[in-house]
Amino acid sequence: MNKDPRIRDVWQKRSFKSLLSTSQRDAVVIVGYSDDEGVRNNNGRAGAKFGPERILHYLGKLVLHSPQPKIFVLGDSIPKVSLKKRHEIAESRLYELFKRSYRVLTLGGGHDYAYPDASAFFRSTSSKVLNIDAHLDVREVAKAINSGTAFRRFSERFGGRHIIQWGLQAHCNSSENIRWAKDQKMKCLSYLKPWPKLSPATGLSICLDAFAGIRGVSAPSFIGPSPSVGIEIVRYYSKQTRWAGIYESAPKLDPLTEDSARLGAILAYHFIYRGRIDEGNFFQ
Repeated sequence: MNKDPRIRDVWQKRSFKSLLSTSQRDAVVIVGYSDDEGVRNNNGRAGAKFGPERILHYLGKLVLHSPQPKIFVLGDSIPKVSLKKRHEIAESRLYELFKRSYRVLTLGGGHDYAYPDASAFFRSTSSKVLNIDAHLDVREVAKAINSGTAFRRFSERFGGRHIIQWGLQAHCNSSENIRWAKDQKMKCLSYLKPWPKLSPATGLSICLDAFAGIRGVSAPSFIGPSPSVGIEIVRYYSKQTRWAGIYESAPKLDPLTEDSARLGAILAYHFIYRGRIDEGNFFQ
């Protein structure tokens, strides 16, 4: 008997086709986007394509507790087609997984993938989306889709009133983008404001550049909420939500300790356990 079990001991790698034929309610499907074209299109620091693999590496090493979660890791990569088409494939896959009552954890990759992920989630649940980010990500799609366009594309399709932005930093957002977001009825909140406690069914889009001191991302911030606040938020929402996305981990930009991948793994861990692990009371 293994007396020191780890998350990697229970997850199963599955194809998309097999997941559609063997639906298990409330099992977690982990979907990775090894893709940072959107970051490069936004003149960000490349490297987020390595995020999913390294987040999984550190997630797999975390200790397994009871009740044991059911975890599937999607093994199918997205074909090498245009970025717009890759987003369409991603949205289609997630929509089918949500229809089958899976909980879905998406790992980026560029934050442009928040568009297909949030779209599939909203189409399935009609629930709001909380974006935790230093940036609004409401830039216009000019020459190409990029990592700063996700919530403009979502708002133009579904309406901005379904998006709540928290973690924003003034020096990261233009006045024009702030005005546009407010005109679309988005709720926009600084990181200095308390994090919003909405319906726990709200979806989560988490850009790791929101957090203070996390360097291995495409656009690091030296200020912002602490990583422990991110864990509090995930614990609260994961009790009911069917989706969380964690984006912009670029571990090679922080080669010494891979802070972004380690934080991504811890956030993923608490999503998987649906907030049941309470660090404050766990050892009592």
